[in-house]
Amino acid sequence: MVVQTRLNKMTVDEYDALMAREENIDRHLELVDGELIEEMPTVEHSDVFIAFLNAFSAYFAVHPIGKIMVEVRYKLPTDEHQAHVPDLSIVLNGKSYDRRKPLPFMPEIAIEIQSPGQSKKILSKKADYYLENGCKIVVLAYPIERLIEMVTPLDRFFLQAGDTLDLGAVLPGFTLAVDTIFPPAGETSGA
Repeated sequence: MVVQTRLNKMTVDEYDALMAREENIDRHLELVDGELIEEMPTVEHSDVFIAFLNAFSAYFAVHPIGKIMVEVRYKLPTDEHQAHVPDLSIVLNGKSYDRRKPLPFMPEIAIEIQSPGQSKKILSKKADYYLENGCKIVVLAYPIERLIEMVTPLDRFFLQAGDTLDLGAVLPGFTLAVDTIFPPAGETSGA
């Protein structure tokens, strides 16, 4: 959901001032190409998020080559109109950063899960930005369609039920069945 439309692009300084206001502390706001975007996650979004988080946690318990980041802000010092907050991201060991500030580089892997009202165009724009600025792989998850879009600098393709997500180019040996990412079709409650 776009919560603000402006003729002039919002800057990161304006975004920071907005985010510092008490009424915005618990809001999921992100700055994409100067536009303020708000995500409205659902239980379905949460289920997909947890499936990825569990898979990465298990992987890093055996292969401690990096770290899972949850809703961490990335802000490149040279870009005043972008402040991205992927749902999940992977940063490999060896990078230094201040844990209290936005990371000044892109993660190796960014995972974005489509929220209701969030267009594929916005997700695609985010993926392109991540890749143009050093990210190696972007995974876009579409819970309603039960699809995964895998995006790399050289390729873009979809995975569906029966397919396997392979992140071995960055995380050696990491694979995840698409079927395990999405809750069973038709499941509407935890009862």
